Amino acid sequence: LLAVTAMVVAVLLIVTYRSPVLWLVPLTVIAIADRTAAVSAELVADLMGKSLDGSTAGITSVLVFGAGTNYALLMVSRYREELRQREDHRDALSAAVRGSAEAILASNVTVVLALLMLVFSVAPNSQSLGVSAAVGLLVALIFALFTLPAALSLCGRRIFWPFVPKFGETEKSRQGIWFRIANVVVKHP
Repeated sequence: LLAVTAMVVAVLLIVTYRSPVLWLVPLTVIAIADRTAAVSAELVADLMGKSLDGSTAGITSVLVFGAGTNYALLMVSRYREELRQREDHRDALSAAVRGSAEAILASNVTVVLALLMLVFSVAPNSQSLGVSAAVGLLVALIFALFTLPAALSLCGRRIFWPFVPKFGETEKSRQGIWFRIANVVVKHP
């Protein structure tokens, strides 16, 4: 299950980023977050007197990969936009983190609170799943907001090769049909 999840995420990241190297950074960060989440969930479950089974661990891994990928897509997209507006890649990354952190945090907290409602379930497996998945998503949040930006800062602009965003460059996404549709939707929500 973990291998299939990682492969699906890798393919989606390659297609989305259009870069043969960029996808490795978020996928590596998410994989480390997943392993950290597994250990953390086990510790929390032990403290609560619960046990985790294989299906709980598998579902938690899929959730960590899914949420982590979502957070990475949001942050990297924002980073790409900021690189066109700022000359220094670290300034662009800082602005990207500030610009995406609120949405990432809101998304994460909403799902974590929903998962914690499983604690009130009468089924012990559902209770364990709620705790494990909530811990996993909190770990994914921490890795998305702290580890991913650190990894991206080490790479600079060149991580987007072959489509490296240049300072002052006009963003192509502001010219197409989807941009015009988005403008209409924003004007008439």
